Amino acid sequence: MTLFVPDISHHQAGIDIYALKSQGAAALIARVGQGAGRRTNGQNYGTTRDREWVRHRDEARRVGLPLVAYWYVGNLISADENARLAAEWAGDKTIPWMIDHEDASGSLTFYCQVVEAFRRRGLRVILGYVPRWYWDGAGRGDLSCGPPLVNSRYSNATGSPASIYMSMGGDNGNGWPDFGGQDVLLWQFTNKGQMAGRPIDVSAFRGTSQELLQLINGTPEEDPMKYVLARRPAASGDPRVWAGNGITRVHVRSEADLADRLWNMEHDLGLDPTIHEWDNVEVLGIDLSTALANLADDEAKIIDAVRLIVAADADADVTLSEEQLGQLADAVVQAVPPHVQEAVRQAFARAGSPEVG
Repeated sequence: MTLFVPDISHHQAGIDIYALKSQGAAALIARVGQGAGRRTNGQNYGTTRDREWVRHRDEARRVGLPLVAYWYVGNLISADENARLAAEWAGDKTIPWMIDHEDASGSLTFYCQVVEAFRRRGLRVILGYVPRWYWDGAGRGDLSCGPPLVNSRYSNATGSPASIYMSMGGDNGNGWPDFGGQDVLLWQFTNKGQMAGRPIDVSAFRGTSQELLQLINGTPEEDPMKYVLARRPAASGDPRVWAGNGITRVHVRSEADLADRLWNMEHDLGLDPTIHEWDNVEVLGIDLSTALANLADDEAKIIDAVRLIVAADADADVTLSEEQLGQLADAVVQAVPPHVQEAVRQAFARAGSPEVG
C-alpha cells in the first residue's frame, strides 16, 4: 500500500486543508520556519517565521489530518538557536518534527548537531529531509545520527500524485534506495502534484495508515517501571534483579514484586518477560534512591549526588531530554528537607541542569 503526504508552507497560502484530506492526503507536513543561512552560491537568507504555520496547524487538527512540523535548518545560526526558534514558534511540543537540511543548511556534521539540539529540547524528530543529491555534494557522510530519511527526486510530469508516482516507477522507483546508513521512509517524488487546485510537493509512504500513524504519533508510553528487567550474568554471583526505564532503576526487592512485573510485561504490554543478563546494569538508568540517600546538610554531598543524576545526560546509554532532566531536578528539590532546597537548586545549576523551580 502506498500513501501520499503533501508538504506545504507559506507558498501555498490559503490552501484548503480539508480538500487535501478529501483528495487522499494521509498526513500533512507543514513548515514552521527556517534559520538564517548562506547558500553555496553565496546568497544569504534571513531567519523566517512561516506566516501560514499556525493556520496550517490548526486546520489540520480541525479536519483530523495527522501533522508533522518541519524546520529548514540555517547554517548562520547555531544548532541550539535553530532548535530554540523551532520549538518556540511551533507552539506545541507534542508535534513531531522533520528536519529539512539542504542548501543553506551546512554540513552533515551540523545536521547531526541540529538533530541533537532538537532532542535536547524534548522535541521528537521523526524524519530527516536530507535529499540524496545534497548528501552526495556534502561528502556522503553518515546519517545514522538522525531519524529515517525523506529523499527527493523529481520528474517533469504533472497531474495527480498517483499518476506521477506510477510514471516514476512507483514502489520500485529510483527514489527509494537507502543511503548514508539510514532508511528512506518517504520519497518526495514531485513538486508539481495537483492537490486542492494547487501544484505542491508530495511524498510517498510505502505502508499502511496504521504504520504512518505509528511513525507520526510514536508508541504510547506505558508505566516506565515495566520496561526492562535485568540482572548481572550468572557468573557474577549476583542474584539481584533490577527494573529500569533508562532514567531510573530500582532493585526488585521481593519474589512477589518480580512475579507481578513479569506478568504485567507479558499480559499488559505484550512484551517478552525475559530477565536479561547485562554486564553493567547501570545502563538501566540511575538509582535515584541511592542518590537521594546521599543528600545531607553538607553541600559537597548534595553537589555529588546532583552530579550523579545529571551525568546521565552525557552517558551514551542513558539519554535524558532537557524536559526530563528538568522534571528530575524538580523531583529532587521537592524530596529534600526545606532547609537544604536552595543549596540543591544551586547545585543543579552548577552541575549544568536546566533551571528548577
